[in-house]
Amino acid sequence: MHAEIISVGTELLLGDTVDTNAAALGQRLAEWGIHHRHRQTVGDHQGRLVEALHLAQSRAEMVITIGGLGPTEDDLTRYAIAEVLGRPMVRDEAVVRRLQAFFRSRGVAWVELNGRQADLPEGGEWVANANGTALGFWVPTEGCGGVLALPGPPNEFLPMLDGPVRELLRGRGGVPLYRRTLRFVGVGESLLAAQFPKLMDGERPTVAPYAKPGEVHLRIADADDEAGRERVRQVEQLIRAKAGEHCYGADEETLPEVILALLRRERQTLAVAESCTGGGIGARLTEVPGASDAFVGGVISYTEAVKHAHLGVPEAVLEGPGAVSHECAVAMAQGARERLGATWGLSVTGYAGPDAPEGRLGEVWIALAGPDRAEAVRFAFRGDRRTVRLRAVSQALTSLWQALR
Repeated sequence: MHAEIISVGTELLLGDTVDTNAAALGQRLAEWGIHHRHRQTVGDHQGRLVEALHLAQSRAEMVITIGGLGPTEDDLTRYAIAEVLGRPMVRDEAVVRRLQAFFRSRGVAWVELNGRQADLPEGGEWVANANGTALGFWVPTEGCGGVLALPGPPNEFLPMLDGPVRELLRGRGGVPLYRRTLRFVGVGESLLAAQFPKLMDGERPTVAPYAKPGEVHLRIADADDEAGRERVRQVEQLIRAKAGEHCYGADEETLPEVILALLRRERQTLAVAESCTGGGIGARLTEVPGASDAFVGGVISYTEAVKHAHLGVPEAVLEGPGAVSHECAVAMAQGARERLGATWGLSVTGYAGPDAPEGRLGEVWIALAGPDRAEAVRFAFRGDRRTVRLRAVSQALTSLWQALR
């Protein structure tokens, strides 16, 4: 079974909305053993949507649309599907009554446009939506294929995907895909891939690198059966044996989760002192539930006065080497560790831009102070202000993980 996704919405084409729905659906299709080779995005225009549907039908057995099922004039997906399939549109009066009751319960006036959400191509069946008024629908076609239409709001789409859609599509695909994703830091995508040229060119299993912010992921995939899982296991062992020093985890593990687990295991704690990252390290760590077991807190020391008053950075350092220096980074890390009573102190200070002394834009010092040492390393990051800050946060966490392990 081959499926094609069509995302509908002018806001997607304009970049006002990022299409996370299609990414989530692509992952599920692979898990369900349904091949997915093409994806389209089309605006809110019935003629162009009809063209997209015809193209999708020419190369896929199943077409799945996302979006365009609401009550307004630009919600045209259901009508385009009916046109392409040559099916008359039928208004489901039972759905109309449910919609009217829903609006009355909310004290909202009913307008006739809302009735559009009860229109269904003949021969179709509704797909329940527990979080919105726009139902999805499935129209079977000859053979085992068909057209599946789903609403676009993620808070409605994602629960449907893992509920009624999963039940609808279960058993329609072939052997599901088994995936194992290894996560690496401290190594570039090209350097990592160059260590495994034969694996990258292989077919069973497939191995593919993906560059992520501050990380590289290697995805190993094969059939979700005993033989496929064994091939994935063997390739994972090979990769870990050769590049394990950079591999911090697998699948859904995040670097903050791994760091906090290491700290807990050793019954140690961490405090941070951040300047140019403005709390980014603390934010990443506190995304993990229960982070307070190992992360005690931090100081956002954006000014020199705060660095001196709250972290104890000597005035001589601030007046001499300056706030962006080896000496200041070390003093910040030591101050965080001592004043917050943690085992480790981690600090970041730098020039994220756009204003910086000539030749120093992107210069960042990252320091780590522990029970028996304190050291700082200089990094030079390229990119705009946001990129430099993100890279500084990622590198700080990477440096901490490397020290802890």
